[in-house]
Parts: sequence; C-alpha cells; structure tokens
Amino acid sequence: MSPTAELLGTKKVKYFANTFTVDVGTDPNRWQGMKSLLQLNDLNISKEYNIVIKVQKGYVPPPLVGIWARWPYFHNNSVASLCQVLTVSSQRVNGFWMGPANDAQRDFDSSCVGYPLGAETPKTWMRSRENYYDTKLPGLSNAGHDRRIFLDQDGNEIFSEQDKLDIIEFLKTL
Repeated sequence: MSPTAELLGTKKVKYFANTFTVDVGTDPNRWQGMKSLLQLNDLNISKEYNIVIKVQKGYVPPPLVGIWARWPYFHNNSVASLCQVLTVSSQRVNGFWMGPANDAQRDFDSSCVGYPLGAETPKTWMRSRENYYDTKLPGLSNAGHDRRIFLDQDGNEIFSEQDKLDIIEFLKTL
C-alpha cells in the first residue's frame, strides 16, 4: 500500500460499549423525536444484537475521526462549518445555502471546513429554496454547545480567534 493510500485509508473507530448522552443545550425537538424509534426495539435484529433504543435528554457525541469530511455539523446538520461550530451560538448564521461539492475551490471552504457562507456561496445553490437551511425552523436550531465549552461561567469566550483556527487545523488531522 502506498503511503498516500495508507494515510487516506479508513481507520477503525471504537465506540463505547454503553454510549452516553450529553445535554449541551441544543434543540430538544430532535431528542424528543426519538420516541418514534422505540418500536425498533421489537425487531429481531435489535434483539439478536442487544440493541436497545432509549429516549434520553441530549445526544450521543460522535467521534472526531474524519470530522473534516462530515459537514454540515451538529446532530441536525444545522452548522455549515467548523468556524461556525466554534462560534458562540448567539452569533452563528441563521441559515445557509447547501449544494454539491463539485468544485473543491468554489464549493468548499477549506479554511473553515464546510460550506462557504455569504458572498462566497455559489450562486447556483441559490436557484432552489430547497437548498437553504433555515435554523429558525423547529428542530433545525443551531443553538447550544456554549456552556462549559466556549464560554466561561461569566459568559466570556474562552478561546481567541487564533485558538479557534488552531483547533480547526488540529481537527483536520484526525
């Protein structure tokens, strides 16, 4: 295997035997919607592999391996880029345009790792309203992930702009 192929190869991700949930203040409509999935517990495959779905306040945090390739972010895809993830929720954009990543230079913000925003958004994406993600709609909120993560006890940001850029550069290596 070539060194490049080895670097790009899929790495095994090990999950916890018992996954835990974390309430980070996100839109409760998503986790409350899990009630509709409880019927999956009755499936033979669920019983065979001891899979049990429970309604829990919060979300199971995903692994960070390959996070650079999994935009948009959060449990409901409500955050366009890692720059927006690292922005205090009250200052995140209220919506963004999505589209295919056909042109790596135009359709992907490599410094922020995700969809380009504002004037950088490809005009072709704006031809259909279906390509717009409106975070003001129920269940599509991009709120949360602030407490004890980006803000201290007094509500002040913990990370400088350079810290945030350094975190993104690190996440690109995973």
